[in-house]
Amino acid sequence: MKKIASIYDAKLKDPGRAAQWLERASQLAPDDRDVLLPLVDLFIAAGRQRDAIPLLEKVIATFAGKRTKEVAQLHHRLGLAQEGLGETAAALAQYDAAFKIDLTSVPILRDLGRLTHQTGDLDRAQKTFRALLLQKLDPTTAGITKADVYYYLGDISAKQADKPKAISMLERAIAEDKAHDRARALLAELKA
Repeated sequence: MKKIASIYDAKLKDPGRAAQWLERASQLAPDDRDVLLPLVDLFIAAGRQRDAIPLLEKVIATFAGKRTKEVAQLHHRLGLAQEGLGETAAALAQYDAAFKIDLTSVPILRDLGRLTHQTGDLDRAQKTFRALLLQKLDPTTAGITKADVYYYLGDISAKQADKPKAISMLERAIAEDKAHDRARALLAELKA
């Protein structure tokens, strides 16, 4: 069943059908993480976050309070599922739990920074994005570039009424990526 699910997912690009096969496998092995975790990913890819959340909670519980990078990633995935449902406070709590375990994970920092920025917790967002500057950011795997980080820091500074710092951060964003439209637009607005 896992092999059939893999074919539907990888070759046919049909996460919904792949999830159906892994659901069958999970009925045969309800505590098998090697079945549950890919099933979670398929549920999320198929837009079935509500189905993914209880599975993630179940897998996290199997670690019995251990604080490993794997558990941090699980909290992060749970946060992504909750955020996908619009449950911002619950997602933030999961990103926090993940961050407390793994302080250097780029995906965790990225999503924690993005969500705190979105919710208006600017001081926390600023600290998180600064921490991202200390990490190696591979845009193909990180989902964020240095230019994006500088943009967020510039936007935060602008919202905190620190125009010179905002301009400096936005200029750094453009130096990193000359085509960064959001940085260019905000810089033009601040210089107007």
